[in-house]
Amino acid sequence: MPSTMGISNLFLYFAYAAIPFSLGLGVYYFSSIVFRDYTKRVINAFNSIEFLIFLPIVFIIYWFVLGKNLRGQNLLLLIASYFFYGWWDWQFLTLILLSTIVDFICGQKITSTINKAKKKLFLRISIFTNLGILGFLNIQIFC
Repeated sequence: MPSTMGISNLFLYFAYAAIPFSLGLGVYYFSSIVFRDYTKRVINAFNSIEFLIFLPIVFIIYWFVLGKNLRGQNLLLLIASYFFYGWWDWQFLTLILLSTIVDFICGQKITSTINKAKKKLFLRISIFTNLGILGFLNIQIFC
C-alpha cells in the first residue's frame, strides 16, 4: 500500500502545481512565437524581462522563505502560475482553473478509492481533460 500512496501524493502534487505551471509553459512558449498584440510587441514569454524579474522572486520565496513547507511551496507555485498566466491574458485563467479543479478532484478520488479500475478511470478523466484544454488552446492559437 505505501507505493500506491506515493503515486497518489505525486498526482496531488501535479494537481496543485505542476499541471497549471506546465500548461502555462506550453502556452507561453507558443505565445512568444504566434501571439502578438496590436502594437507588435511579443506578449509575455519566458525570454521576457517580466519573466527574468518574476522567476528569481518566486525561486527565492520557494526555497528560502518557505523552506521545507511542502504545502506552502505548492500553494506558492499555484498562485505564481495563475499570476504569470493571468499577466499574459486574464481571459484564459478559467482554463487553468478548470484544469486545477479537475486534477485536484481526480487526485482526491484516486487517493480515496481502493478499486484499481476506478483509479484508472479518474486518471484518464484528468489526462483527457488536460489534453482537451491543450487542444482547445492549439485551436485558439493557430487558427
